[in-house]
Amino acid sequence: MRSSEGQNACHTDADGRQLCKPAGATVVALANGKVLYWDALEGTENVQLSIVLEFAKQARNDRSRTIDLSGALALIAQFTPLFWPRYLIYTVPAWVLLAALTVGRLSRGRTVAVLVAVALLGAPSQTSIRMPDGHGQATRAAGTLIADHARPGDAIAYSLLESAPWVPRDLVERYVPAQRRPRDVFAVGPQRVDGHLAARECADLAACLDQADPPRIWVVRMRTQTDPLHGLGDAKEDLLRSRYHLTGLWLPNGLTVALYERG
Repeated sequence: MRSSEGQNACHTDADGRQLCKPAGATVVALANGKVLYWDALEGTENVQLSIVLEFAKQARNDRSRTIDLSGALALIAQFTPLFWPRYLIYTVPAWVLLAALTVGRLSRGRTVAVLVAVALLGAPSQTSIRMPDGHGQATRAAGTLIADHARPGDAIAYSLLESAPWVPRDLVERYVPAQRRPRDVFAVGPQRVDGHLAARECADLAACLDQADPPRIWVVRMRTQTDPLHGLGDAKEDLLRSRYHLTGLWLPNGLTVALYERG
């Protein structure tokens, strides 16, 4: 990460478009032990309706980064993920083929030893991922918090600048019963429509908030956020700060759930 980019995954550039950090969709191992990575398609976060029609205008030159895994980071990688696994799934067949060729040349005893070692190394990760917060996010716990403390008339707000902005809305829809679910005050449609993963939101945020006029508003963010409004987007952040104050803050693993009241 470059310090000039800040802590958030994305920020608004001088030309008004979102500029997000490289996601590591393309990864190359360099001879010096470092790893070079960059986006697959830079600028897709600014596509509104159709990547076919709009990408020529929204495309940017791919920005790249390098990460050194030859020293301490190699050890760190054993305890915390350094890459999004979903971007590396396509490499699995090659690894399986390589492993099969290697094991096929070993004696039976060594083959058993290798398989046992692989099982032991993989067991902690396989066990962890099957826990309630196994994907690094306690989504069920966050949903239960909202359901237990929600009141009629509550609203909820999200950030479109998260690295995966659809996740907070997904967890609320999945784990908060419809009759306890706060109103998604800024959304103008559902997620995953018209080529968008995230829901589209009001152009006039104040008008949407005025129409709902909620006495309390929830904010759900990814990762631990000491200031849940920071990173919502300047307009949304300023609007909520001017009307609401923080009354509740919960930090389930990998998420932040905050409650604000008017006044």
